[in-house]
Amino acid sequence: MNVPMYNAIRRCIPFASMVLGYIVFVKKPSALVFTSIMVVTSGTAIAAFGDLQFDLKSYLYGISSVLLMGLHLIVLQYNGTKKKLSALNQLYVNSINCIPIFGILFAVNFHKLMEYEHLSEAQFIISFMAVTGCGCLLNYTMFLCTTTNSALTTTCVGVIKSGFTTVIGMFLLGGVEPTVYFITGQIINFSGGMLYSYAKYRENIVLLYKPQTNGA
Repeated sequence: MNVPMYNAIRRCIPFASMVLGYIVFVKKPSALVFTSIMVVTSGTAIAAFGDLQFDLKSYLYGISSVLLMGLHLIVLQYNGTKKKLSALNQLYVNSINCIPIFGILFAVNFHKLMEYEHLSEAQFIISFMAVTGCGCLLNYTMFLCTTTNSALTTTCVGVIKSGFTTVIGMFLLGGVEPTVYFITGQIINFSGGMLYSYAKYRENIVLLYKPQTNGA
């Protein structure tokens, strides 16, 4: 699957997060939030329909990624709201849990890593450190957004980001034919993300100006 199409498939994560969030937190989304999520999902379906390089195996991998990412964010939200774990604490626990997996991968690929021809070059070292730093910052901000807001908000903000990523990837990386379905799906997808932002803004305004009642 090409990068732009994978980014489009990942935009189904809000739908997965909404369903899982309802199951875990028993919290029904508002009508406008539900509508925005369905707009995002329908845009993804239209874009996928216009993918001329459709491959079932690739799409199954993409759907698996969507479900796992949605579950991951729900767990973050649950730990933040129910167990009162901060974003930094969860990031630390996540890092510890990943050590065995990455330790095995490092041991298996150690010789290949040592044979990499650019390993000792300053440009590679600087680039590697920059990518690592950006990855740490990305994870922390994602954890912070999820614990502060919700898994659904994190994924919908990601929809807007992915809209730009898809367009950039389509022109710079190629691998996708800009069909009418694909472009239409991207526009609908992006519009759904913007609609969600508006829905949450309205909810926050209502909560902000909601009259406070004192108990007798």
